[in-house]
Amino acid sequence: MNNDTVSAAVNGTQPVESTIDTQIVRFIYKYVLLIQILFGSSGNVLNLIVLLSRKMRSRTNLLFALMASADLAFLLVNSIHVLYANNILQKGAWFRNAQPFMTGFVNWCSAISIWCMLYATIERVQVLRNPFRAVSKRQISCRFVSTLLGICSCSLLLTSFHFVPKDNIRQLPKLAQDGIGWLNALFIIFLPCIISICLNMLLIHALKRQKFAANKLAGDDHSANRNLINTQSKNERKVTFMVVVILSSFIIFNFPGAVWFVAKMHNVHLGMNINRVNLIQTITNSLAITGKMLNFVLFCSSSSHFRAMLLSRCRELIRCVLRHRFHHTDPQVSLDSSRRSFGVLF
Repeated sequence: MNNDTVSAAVNGTQPVESTIDTQIVRFIYKYVLLIQILFGSSGNVLNLIVLLSRKMRSRTNLLFALMASADLAFLLVNSIHVLYANNILQKGAWFRNAQPFMTGFVNWCSAISIWCMLYATIERVQVLRNPFRAVSKRQISCRFVSTLLGICSCSLLLTSFHFVPKDNIRQLPKLAQDGIGWLNALFIIFLPCIISICLNMLLIHALKRQKFAANKLAGDDHSANRNLINTQSKNERKVTFMVVVILSSFIIFNFPGAVWFVAKMHNVHLGMNINRVNLIQTITNSLAITGKMLNFVLFCSSSSHFRAMLLSRCRELIRCVLRHRFHHTDPQVSLDSSRRSFGVLF
């Protein structure tokens, strides 16, 4: 999220010429971003409700849960820009002091989300290449948790320069500035996009091969194992299809940002109007946020099991809330319940 774009678009104290470009930028930050944050935050909360339930605990779902947590934090921090754009918050010393930390934090969360998604995809490729391996090898282990901690630590290291004020970065030699920018772009933009495309192709190929192998085994086996093979293959295909959809969404919504970054590194933007540059930057940011916002829609649309678990968890939470309120608002019922539970007679 480019904070300079926000300032240029919505700060009325600066002599920014009111053009169609600036009006579009204001509209995006005032309304589009608001809708994205509200929908994306509520969707990621629902994702976490399902993914962290006992019945859904697995390596892949834990990766998706960490991914949803990072996306949720990303969206909540960006809500400050919506408040600022709608004049609910006023830009002051606190905003200038907090801006590097907000920029660093959202980039850190974005990096965690990206690499968790790639790790989940690699998990899916391994499962499809060895569909009948022992389940214990895919259970949550200390090594798996250490890998997640490593993803968070490496992501923080890669995005750490975002926590430094830009004035301090500009004091570095030009070669160091370019090196930091390209290193961040390589591991946060280009490499994930390239890996995503390759993994997507591998997933589709492995999915076709597994389907063919499962059909062959089911056709040759006349025992009760046929239903087990079909059920396992069907479940694996459902999860893999969901990963393919999420991965494709990432490529579609993040590739424009990668192209724009390359253009800026080659100084293509220097010959453009500042309002047009802000508009392009805002659109690429909005597309990236849209990708994070759509994760909930992709989960629901690509998995009937996820939809069923979501409805079940929502019913459980509603019953729990109603039961809690009922016992607190009706002391007589609570007293009667205590008498029945402990056999107290008065």
